[in-house]
Amino acid sequence: MSFASHARRVRDRTLPHDVRYAALRRAAGAYMPLGYTATWEYLVESAGPPGEDEGALLRGLGLLERGRAAWLGEMESFGRRRRAQKRRGHGPRGDEGRYRTGPRWHGPDAREAVYRTVRTRWAPMVGAATMPPETGDAGLAAELVRAYLRSGGRVDATRWPDLRRCAARLRRDTAVPEVREPGARPDGTRDGTRPDGTRPDGMDGAGPDVRRLAYLAELVAHDAVPLVRRGWTGDAVEVRRVFLAATAGMPYLRAAEPDVGTPEWIDGFLGCGYAHELWVAERHGRVAGFVTYAIDQVGHLFVAPEQQGQGVGADLLRHAQRSRPQGLTLRTFLVNTRARRLYERLGFVVSGHEDEPGEPDVVYDWVPRR
Repeated sequence: MSFASHARRVRDRTLPHDVRYAALRRAAGAYMPLGYTATWEYLVESAGPPGEDEGALLRGLGLLERGRAAWLGEMESFGRRRRAQKRRGHGPRGDEGRYRTGPRWHGPDAREAVYRTVRTRWAPMVGAATMPPETGDAGLAAELVRAYLRSGGRVDATRWPDLRRCAARLRRDTAVPEVREPGARPDGTRDGTRPDGTRPDGMDGAGPDVRRLAYLAELVAHDAVPLVRRGWTGDAVEVRRVFLAATAGMPYLRAAEPDVGTPEWIDGFLGCGYAHELWVAERHGRVAGFVTYAIDQVGHLFVAPEQQGQGVGADLLRHAQRSRPQGLTLRTFLVNTRARRLYERLGFVVSGHEDEPGEPDVVYDWVPRR
């Protein structure tokens, strides 16, 4: 039966409560963004015991339905964007593929769901006889998970690269070896280990604690660190929202280019050539900020007000720097002191001024150190 069929049975008051409870369990099995056990644990912790209370039963179903609706919308948009980008010759990025398919709650309950899951899964590790590892990628993951929990669900932006790298490496290193024959691992065992407990891929140290840390590191990365991905015309509504919100108190910015973020503006910009790129920072399925750049020049960098001061702008600008290692130029208004502090912190230096009508400009150059 489909998720929708199970959901209908949960809501059917003519059925016995235990049948409706079983239907909720099956619905959680049909949509389990955190894995079945973690998804069910979150539903019970957040909604109450559904086996005893009808209100908890319906609240749990509501959590599942909101998350699933957000996920379906996200995947539909992802599919349309990938088709459009293929026509432009842009291939897929592995980090986004894992972000879409890896452990992550979707929709408005995302932050609470992931934070509760990380807290619940971390508690037995620190209370166990063997503490979490303290060295290597596993030790780094443990350190970052602790920081995430202490801060109430955040990771300092300066640690985002570390978290991305260690989460990716742990996921790779704890992967079970591929099946070479139906129903068998390379050595004939079911879980990829030899009879003596060692692994044929050399990851003998990847015990249960390391695998749990790999899962937690990925959850934290998907929750606390924005996904930086290539933008397209379908992002117009979100990009326009970010631009209007970011410039609400700075009319000189909005007046300079009033059409920023409209579908026509995005199409026109991207149509100028392969070197013209729009990248967005996505967090919990929404655009948190965006940057545009061409051959050697950054054109726009805006971050939604609620996301400012959290490292999103710096993350986008660093992406532009990595993409243009030969150097970059940008212009900003002299009165935009907040943006200027960001540029100077990331190595841009003033190279000139332009006294055009209206607010004067400052020209910044960035040349990487050799």
